[in-house]
Amino acid sequence: MNSLYENRSAVTLLSEGCKIFGILHLPIAEREGQKFPAVLFCHGFGGNKSGRYRLYVRLAEQLAQNGIASLRFDFRGCGDSEGSFTDITISRELQDAKECISFLQAHPAIDQSRLGICGSSFGAAIACVIAAQTKAIALLAPFFDAKPWQEIVTSGQKKGNLEYDAELQCIRFLGQPLSQECLQEFTSFDLKEPLEQIAHLPLLLVQGGNDATMGQYHAEQYSRQRKTAAGKTEIVHLPLSGHDFGDPKEQEILFKAVTDWFTSHLHAR
Repeated sequence: MNSLYENRSAVTLLSEGCKIFGILHLPIAEREGQKFPAVLFCHGFGGNKSGRYRLYVRLAEQLAQNGIASLRFDFRGCGDSEGSFTDITISRELQDAKECISFLQAHPAIDQSRLGICGSSFGAAIACVIAAQTKAIALLAPFFDAKPWQEIVTSGQKKGNLEYDAELQCIRFLGQPLSQECLQEFTSFDLKEPLEQIAHLPLLLVQGGNDATMGQYHAEQYSRQRKTAAGKTEIVHLPLSGHDFGDPKEQEILFKAVTDWFTSHLHAR
């Protein structure tokens, strides 16, 4: 089915000397010189460009079917990209995402005036910081700030995917140690100013009711920040879904919500 709607190709970019690997989905052109709107996917912390349940792949396929190109990529230290887990920091992830935006802006088949961004979990926060270069935003189970995890740093407790390693005196994410640089950026990260800068942009937020990783705190903070925003805000609650949106029926709701959002706001066919 996919080949009827898209051409899919591997992409290699350089970000501060690190090779970043991605997959570009381009809809089949109906006329010579046609340019498409495009969406950049930013996966969650320690994730990859496919997503659990191949969520980003399936979303990209549906976007292509609706005339929207997309780029899925692995942040350095993740998936197929170069680097190790200890290389991951917020500032480096921001640089990787900026390189991907620049790639889309320069691509001859992409209309740089119609870019969107879709971020999941911590990738949603990255998306918000660079979203000023886009026209529409979608956030899936987004991270807002580190307040819910502060007790791990201060008292050595375990919460969700994060735990304190007393022997090494470090924080581990899914068993892998975070660098001190990453931890410092994580605990001081503040989205208030970036959200003010994109208050004019339309923002879709999709949140699962059974998200044990983020809970409802983060979605509530986004909702509070967007109350006075000039741009349209739409929040979709999926009561059965966890952090990775594993419920098959609610996956379809998510796919439709995100596809409709970008089709409308990027003026796709």
